[in-house]
Amino acid sequence: MRGFSTEAIILRRDNFGEADKLITFLTSKEGKVSAVAKGVRKITSRRAPNLELFNHVKLFLVRGKNIDNIGEVETLQSFKDFKEDLSRVGYAYKVAELVDQFAVRDQESFLLFNLFLTTLGLLDREKNNFKAPIVLIAFETKLLGIVGYKPHLTNCVRCKKQLAVKGSFFSAELGGIVDSSCAGKSILARPISVNAIKILRFFQIEDWDRIVKLSLESALQREVDQILNFYIEYLLETELKTNRLIRKISNG
Repeated sequence: MRGFSTEAIILRRDNFGEADKLITFLTSKEGKVSAVAKGVRKITSRRAPNLELFNHVKLFLVRGKNIDNIGEVETLQSFKDFKEDLSRVGYAYKVAELVDQFAVRDQESFLLFNLFLTTLGLLDREKNNFKAPIVLIAFETKLLGIVGYKPHLTNCVRCKKQLAVKGSFFSAELGGIVDSSCAGKSILARPISVNAIKILRFFQIEDWDRIVKLSLESALQREVDQILNFYIEYLLETELKTNRLIRKISNG
């Protein structure tokens, strides 16, 4: 029986046939992988609890001619705390959507796997819901760096001049900050404050221990969130579905 054992994080589950599910997951060595879990939709399935969304698992993958199959599976972490909190689970859905969108199949993704696992662990550990948005936007900032779209935040990405104290813009098209004179040359640029630039720089370079201690005013947090969404949706050329879920949860 050809196959291999790997750690994985469950990204997505889709019905497949009458009793099976097609499970999409992220691994560190193989990148994004999809495989069939036979019989897990049956009430009697012993593997179904191990294959819940967001679970960190160890599984044996059996190579098939057209599609792989999941053999034995063991749960390493289930993140039960945030799964029972509607607010935090909404942020986890967005993290998973972004990983699903940016992860590449059959390509090593050690850094992305570790970032995904760390972020889920923080959402599970930080029971203060005010921290969840900070964890999310820090994740997004670090994700962009890993997948090759790190925002340029040190000077004007077009003319290379030093940024003024006021009058800076973020260009999704150019992937970074532009000054006021260059902003008119980019059709996809929106104003960004000095404090928002500082926060994005902080998230790029600092470790998680310092990040989770940070407190942000709601207006600044909202601005950074909007800038990141503006850039990410430009890159993906689609609206993120989970943004609507987070807005619905936030509005009660």
